[in-house]
Amino acid sequence: MARDISRPPVRPGVDTEWITTGEAARRLGLGSLNTVKRWAREGRLESRHVGARVQIRAQSIARLLAGDEPQLARAPRLEELLAQVEDIGKDLSPSDWERLLAERRGRWPWDLK
Repeated sequence: MARDISRPPVRPGVDTEWITTGEAARRLGLGSLNTVKRWAREGRLESRHVGARVQIRAQSIARLLAGDEPQLARAPRLEELLAQVEDIGKDLSPSDWERLLAERRGRWPWDLK
C-alpha cells in the first residue's frame, strides 16, 4: 500500500491547530505564499512566528472561508491621497506660499549639482 506523502502524519504531542503557510495557501486555493503572509500581517489570518517561519491558525482559515474574517481598514487609493494633498494648500495665499518656501530648509533635488 502506497503511503500518502502529500500530508505529513500527525504525531502525538504536535500542535495541529497551527499549519504552515504552504498548507494555508493550499486550503485557501491560493498560488502565492506571499498572499498568505500578507494576510497574516494585515490580521486577516491569525499567525505566529516560530523562528523564521510563519504559522497560521487553522481556525482562522475556516473563518475566512466562511466569510467571518475581521473587517480591515482599506488603504486609501492614490486618487484619494492626491485629492487630500490638493486640499492642503488650497487656503494659502501666494504670500503664504512664498513665506513657506523661504523658510524651507534644504534644496530642491533639481537644484543639487
